[in-house]
Amino acid sequence: MTEKRDRHSLSKKLTKMISFFMWSCVVFLSSMVNIGVLAGVPNLYSILDINQNADIGEIKKAYKKRSKELHPDRNPGDEFIYEQY
Repeated sequence: MTEKRDRHSLSKKLTKMISFFMWSCVVFLSSMVNIGVLAGVPNLYSILDINQNADIGEIKKAYKKRSKELHPDRNPGDEFIYEQY
């Protein structure tokens, strides 16, 4: 019985630690954005030309469309597209 209780207690502790770590990462990244460190990083939504409130289906559709547009086989001889792909 105590072994089961110990595993449950350990599981709760690990869950709390992971949760704390994830929130720490979110706070860190948001502060980096606010001070402009990540200002040069492109916005992936703008690359895919979709709204930031897009659902997963729209994101997948836009990704597939963009990957087809930038595929080197569709743009032979274009060095820029070859490097970007």
